[in-house]
Parts: sequence; C-alpha cells; structure tokens
Amino acid sequence: MSGYSKLIFRNPVGDKYLCTCCKLILRDAVQTYCGHRYCKGCIEDILSKPGYHYCQACSDDQNENYVITSEEMPAKYKNAHLKSEIPEHQDLLLKAYVKENASVVEVKKVVQQLLLMCEAQDRRIQLLEMTSYDGVLVWKISDFNRKRNAAISGRTTSIYSPCFFTSRQGYKMCARIYLNGDGMGKGNHVSLSFVIMRGEYDQLLRWPFRQKVTLMLLDQNHREHVIDAFRPDPTSNSFKKPTGDMNIASGCPLFMPLSQLNSSRHSYVKDDCMFIKIIVDTVDIN
Repeated sequence: MSGYSKLIFRNPVGDKYLCTCCKLILRDAVQTYCGHRYCKGCIEDILSKPGYHYCQACSDDQNENYVITSEEMPAKYKNAHLKSEIPEHQDLLLKAYVKENASVVEVKKVVQQLLLMCEAQDRRIQLLEMTSYDGVLVWKISDFNRKRNAAISGRTTSIYSPCFFTSRQGYKMCARIYLNGDGMGKGNHVSLSFVIMRGEYDQLLRWPFRQKVTLMLLDQNHREHVIDAFRPDPTSNSFKKPTGDMNIASGCPLFMPLSQLNSSRHSYVKDDCMFIKIIVDTVDIN
C-alpha cells in the first residue's frame, strides 16, 4: 500500500516525510542503511520483484552497500530509523502535544464566547418579555445597596430603566433615577426623571409629547407611596420628537428625601430591592 495523500495537511510537507518510491507521505515508514525512507508497502513491493534491489535514490552509484535485501527489511530499517532520530521524534511529539492543547484552548475560548452570547440573548429575551405596551412601567431595582454606594462614590450616578411603550406603535419611553440625587437634590434626595426615546413609529405620532406622567416610588408595606405627577411643557426639548437615541430627561430632582429611605414606617427598600412605577396617561393619546 502506498503512502498518504499530501492533501490531508494544510501546510506543505517536508521531503523527509515523503516516500522515496511513491512520493507520498510515509505510511508505516522504514529506512534503508543509506538513510532513505520508504513506505512499508512500497519496499515490500520492490523486494517482491526478481533480481537485485537497489535504493531508488542511490541506484546511480551502483554501490553494493545500497542493495536492499529481504533479510534486512523491515525490522532493521525501522530500528535504524528510530535509533538515529529519537530527538526528532521527541520534538514531533512535543509539537503535536502543544498543537493539540492549543486547539483545546481555542475550543474553550469559542465555547466561552458562545455561552456569553447565549447569556446576552437570554437577557434580551427577558427584557422583551418584561416590556410594557400600555403606558405603565413597573421597574424593579435589585441589588439596591451596591447601586446606591456606586451613586454616592460617583462611579455610576444614574441608572436607566427598561424601555416601555404607550402601545405597540406608540411612544417609546424609560425612567432615569439618581440614587444620590441630581442638581438641587444631589446628596439629599432621590431624583427621578422621565425620558422620551426615539422609536420606530415616531413619524406617525403627534409631537410634542403631551401626555400626563405620574412618577411613583412604591411602599412595599402598602402604606404610603411617594407620588409626583406633571404635564409636559410643549416648548421643552425634552418632549419634542427625538433626533438622537433619547431626549434630555425631565422630572423631579427633589422626588424623595434620602432620609426617608430607611423609614421604619415604610419599606421603600426591602430585601435590597426598590420598585419604581411610571404611569403615562393614554386616554386622549390619539
């Protein structure tokens, strides 16, 4: 049987890995005393023919030392080859080991990237499932203490809610909260704002935005919610048709004193969670 096809390797194969007879990649390699290599099948084919058997690479010299005999093949050739090139075989094994482990690392990287993509896709699906299309947003702010500390330190002064809509083809909106206050409320109040975002159907909607907006911080003891409401100023850029991703937020910088966060009578923060509710009046929206 002749050697392996060269096409199984991506890169060119060196001559020392090719059979002297068939010129293909060595299959069950053997080596003559003159140092040339053959596939086991090729050299057996040569020896099966009558007459003297010369190494094809050395036949021009016609030296008796290069005569191939059946008694010397294949064990001596294999042993001579392995004995003379043990360091090379060790090097090949090391390279194969490194290549194999490098491939494992690459596979692990790809798997990790796929897992991250799946997690991101799950988050997007969750956001879509939570999206409201009736003008009402209920926003759960979890991990509250960490986010509040980030606001105090200035690392993350504000956070945005998921978007919500007045209808499937209606206004796109969100809320923005400053857990350590903004403007006049910085350091002493929670500031809560309403934001108009650019939507897919803005060309079909009436501008400026004119709907009444109610902002609420829910008391989880169901005693006294913090409530404020306003009607948009039609001259404000905050309520004109968006030209960017979102307009400037508008709302209440003095929405609730920070001192009330830890009120014993109310539970505005419970189990490290806060709930914000935004209601947009949709009665006369068309």
